[in-house]
Amino acid sequence: MATSSMKWVIYGAIGLVLVAGNALAFWPLIEASRQMHAFCGGLGPGLSWADIQARADDLGYEVSPIAAGQALVQDPRSYGRRECQLRFDSQGLARAR
Repeated sequence: MATSSMKWVIYGAIGLVLVAGNALAFWPLIEASRQMHAFCGGLGPGLSWADIQARADDLGYEVSPIAAGQALVQDPRSYGRRECQLRFDSQGLARAR
């Protein structure tokens, strides 16, 4: 009886270590996605491309040049998985998503 309960304690500890290890391994990815979402959501209408470039530089993001009224902000550490699409009009930033 003692052997069986000890085995479950060991299995539980191994499971807990696996869950905690995965949480620690994937936390930077989750946090980087949250940071990009906050950056994109914090861009207000009317901002110029230069203002957005300055904000992006502070966070290590890359901003593409405006082409056909659109630009793209990417996190180079994510290999293109995290991005923010920007649309510009005559007054500056029209939409960021």
